[in-house]
Amino acid sequence: MDYIAGCKISDVKYLRDNGFSLKDINVKLFEMFGHQIFESGFVHADPHAGNILVRRDDDGKTQLVLLDHGLYQRLKTKDMVALSHMWKAIVLQDHAKMKYYAKELGVEDYVVLAEILTQAPLRMHQFKLKVRLSEEDLKHIAEIARTRFDAIMKTLRVVPTSLLLVIR
Repeated sequence: MDYIAGCKISDVKYLRDNGFSLKDINVKLFEMFGHQIFESGFVHADPHAGNILVRRDDDGKTQLVLLDHGLYQRLKTKDMVALSHMWKAIVLQDHAKMKYYAKELGVEDYVVLAEILTQAPLRMHQFKLKVRLSEEDLKHIAEIARTRFDAIMKTLRVVPTSLLLVIR
């Protein structure tokens, strides 16, 4: 156990005031978790803002520090591959592939799985990952949770258990 100096990744004011690039931090964050989920399969399962610090390394470059290594999940290669294809299909709005890769993960209702993964509505016409959901999106998600609770629970029961902490 070491003391690690840095600021919470959520302290946007401090980061901006100290010349950190939020875009660079965002890219590093996606790369860090993308590597874990889609390459190594060894995933930190408690990634909240208090467990991710930002600091400068000895060369003055931005560095992310991941803390609290008490909870990890090992993903099976077949699940990592199916999940990576599922994400790609979601981004490309390829419903046939979403359906196929959801089945590879043991899930029949690919729309529910896509909405669980993205925590956003999957519209049949256009999908965009957003920093913040609109009021309409929030209402849609609340309505799905209310009316499709059984489908959500069924999906969570059949998805590979190793993915549950990743989804979290």
